[in-house]
Amino acid sequence: MKSILSVALLLCTSTLFAQSSLIIFSEMGENFSATFNGEKLNDEPTSRVEKHGIMQEMGKVIVRFEDASKGIVTKNLFFDPNTEYVYNLKLSKKGKYVVRMISSGPAKQQEPEVVYVPEPVETTEVHQVQTTQSTNMNTTTNTTINVNEETNSENVSINVQGIGISMNVQTTSQFTETSNMSIDQSSNVNVETTNQPTEVAATTGNCGMPATDSDFDMASSSISSKSFEDSKLSIAQEVAKNKCLTSSQIKKIMELFSFEETRLDFAKFAYSYCFDPDNYYQVYDAFTFELSIDELKEHIDNL
Repeated sequence: MKSILSVALLLCTSTLFAQSSLIIFSEMGENFSATFNGEKLNDEPTSRVEKHGIMQEMGKVIVRFEDASKGIVTKNLFFDPNTEYVYNLKLSKKGKYVVRMISSGPAKQQEPEVVYVPEPVETTEVHQVQTTQSTNMNTTTNTTINVNEETNSENVSINVQGIGISMNVQTTSQFTETSNMSIDQSSNVNVETTNQPTEVAATTGNCGMPATDSDFDMASSSISSKSFEDSKLSIAQEVAKNKCLTSSQIKKIMELFSFEETRLDFAKFAYSYCFDPDNYYQVYDAFTFELSIDELKEHIDNL
């Protein structure tokens, strides 16, 4: 009885804590050492590290390359329960190493080890079993089982050509939209500089006239249509760079992302192209953690 209670208590305890996992690997195979909240993830520099059993909502990763000239990378990470996150250590377009999330999914939880201790068997029970076996030996039973199997076949047809056409249409739409944004931005700047110099002088933001509602809706639809977080971020950065977005519009784009980290990366980037940076406090409502707000404030102060 005690063994059964012990097993039940072990199973209940294992479900109280939702554990997440973390995997980081270098894109070009560079060796590095990493720590998570001060804990070493590898004793010797390697190109891949893993951390399992994470029960915190957030943590800080510090990456030090074996080649010290590559610098040190620091990243604040956020975790959902029972989720495995995969991050890529790569060289950004600005020539600096960054840690970028490439995927997330259900984490593999370790099954609790269950050990059953059998109850002692009394002598009288053993005799009863032996008697039953002796009776069964004198009984002969013939059983015939007929099994009929049927095989069904189905023909499946996949229209590969249709899929190819869909992908081409989506790609063409993206390029067309990017081209339109570039033309509109050029037109807005020329109008303000040539015909309305007084409005340019009165502008306190980082760009000219803000994007129209139709342009913003078109950009938002393009971002939402992408399945991968990196693709969404890339398009959103192009929109912020080529369109003059308000703080309110930047917040709405942040809400299109699935992860806190991506929202923070976009908020940092978009600040330099914001029409009304004095109202940038509005984007704080798009964050889940106070740590993200503090990191964004620190980034803006250092610009």
